[in-house]
Formats: sequence, structure tokens, C-alpha cells
Amino acid sequence: MKRNIHLTFTTKLVTMICLFHIAAISAVSYLNYQRYSRQVTGQTIALQDEIQICLDYLSIMQLRYEDKLTYHMEIDPTLYHCQIPSLSVQPLVENAIKHGCEKSRNAAHIEILARPESAGYLIQVTDNGPGILPEKLRQINEQICTISALPKNPAHDRHNAEDTTPPQGSIGLINICKRLLLKFGEDTRINIASDCGRGTTVILHIPDKQIGG
Repeated sequence: MKRNIHLTFTTKLVTMICLFHIAAISAVSYLNYQRYSRQVTGQTIALQDEIQICLDYLSIMQLRYEDKLTYHMEIDPTLYHCQIPSLSVQPLVENAIKHGCEKSRNAAHIEILARPESAGYLIQVTDNGPGILPEKLRQINEQICTISALPKNPAHDRHNAEDTTPPQGSIGLINICKRLLLKFGEDTRINIASDCGRGTTVILHIPDKQIGG
């Protein structure tokens, strides 16, 4: 009997320690996310810092959704120093989680990839959510194409790009597109592919001259 009582106490103690550890990590992630997202909004930051914002956000969301949310990340270390408008990737992750976890009964899986390509580098965010309806996807792509084709007015574009509201949904994609075009020019591209019932992939093609082709 004493052994069982001791085992029960030990089990509860270990469980409490584990829960405390998880809560502490989550609290740190939350504070880091809040601090970063507020301080860097409207600024240009290193890709490594943008990825850290994504990691902190994912840690917070995993506490909320538990086993329903997993992720995989592959970031080429040679890209860490590359400068990118802040909150260019995190809103894509947020959208993926929102549609993957909140609108699907299945477990959500997010993949984040960044690697060099011939004229710069790409950042890809993929989810296994319900996907985007074809008509909605067409509208979003048309908006992005329209913005990419507009004559550039640096003063006007800079004013619009300095919106400090956190980007969300299709509005967030348009906002990201505007800021990337302002920073990197007309060779910047955003590709969105989606298959209903299978998920969505968003790819940012960034023509960064810091990257050798």
C-alpha cells in the first residue's frame, strides 16, 4: 500500500512539473510573440527573426489545439540574414492554422519551407486544411495580379504599406503582396495553389540580390 501511495504521489508530482514546464514555455512564447509583433510591425527584419515569430506563435497555438496541430519547418541557414518586411510569413501561418484547425475535424499539419532559388529565394507555407473554393481563389489571385501590374508610386505605396493592423485572411495576403513589392520590386511573385479537401500552398518568390543564383 505504501508503495502505491508513493507511486501515485510521484506520478502526480511529475505531472505537475511537466505541466508547469509546458506553461512556462508557453508563457515565454506568448510574451516573445507579443513583444516581437508589436515592436517590428512596419519594419524590415531578418528572416531568422520572422521565423522566430512564427515559432512562438506555433507554440502558443499548440497549447490551444494540442495534438490537433503539428508542424514541420525547413529553413536554409544561408537565408537567415536576409531582410524581409516584418509579419510577411506569420500571417500565412495564422491563416493556415485558422482554416486547418477551426474549419476541419482532422488534425492540422503546417509546413514552412525557405530555400534559395535562381533569382533569390522562396518561402512556402502549406497546410492540409479544407482548401479555398475555386471562385474565391480566382478572386484572390486576380487581386494579387492587379496589384502587381499597377504603376509604382513609392510615396503612395509606402503610405499604404505602413498599415500597422496585423494582416489576416485575403486582406492579409494583399497587404503582404504590397509590402513585398515595395521592398523588392516588380519581380516579386506570390503564388497560391489550393485543392478543396486537400489543403493550400502559398509561395512567396523574393528576388533578393543578397542571394547568389
